[in-house]
Amino acid sequence: EEFEQFPWEESKADISPCQLVALNLPEGMKMTVTASLFEHVMENLLGYEGLFLMLYDEPDLVTQVFARWGQKVYDYYESVVGMEEVGAIFHADDLGFKTSTLLSPDALRQLVFPWFKKYAALAHEHSKMFWYHCCGNVYHNGVIEDLIEDVQIDAFHSFQDVILPVTDFKARYGDRVAALGGVDMDR
Repeated sequence: EEFEQFPWEESKADISPCQLVALNLPEGMKMTVTASLFEHVMENLLGYEGLFLMLYDEPDLVTQVFARWGQKVYDYYESVVGMEEVGAIFHADDLGFKTSTLLSPDALRQLVFPWFKKYAALAHEHSKMFWYHCCGNVYHNGVIEDLIEDVQIDAFHSFQDVILPVTDFKARYGDRVAALGGVDMDR
């Protein structure tokens, strides 16, 4: 009942900032557009504890929330990715912490990665890149492979030396995905 009463339509994305930037970019310069799926659901819609408990108590409701917000993010990207001034979708969703992801790889594969894959496909359909920002350890449980092989990210951002320094990332994955940044700010 709360799901149906939530004001989903009121949270329509405002593309006017992108339009303003497009009007003022120097010739040849591009912008990136960004949104959040996992973090928004976890932090704003369900809360950390709410999400974790509901995954077991009300998994169908969690699936519906991800589906509804995932579509809203897709609609936003679809409304701006065709702009000539957009060079990439730079999706941002922190999935974990220093030792693991917040959700199991299976839960991410069910709830989050199908949307990421749609966002990447949308970018690629418009001959744009799909960059991905993620803090947290996505290496020990194979999630990075999902991001590279299934989602088909073009570049990965955020490197924490305590997890995997950018030089090690480049050596392991650099022939398949670009590394963005690399300065660990946690030192």
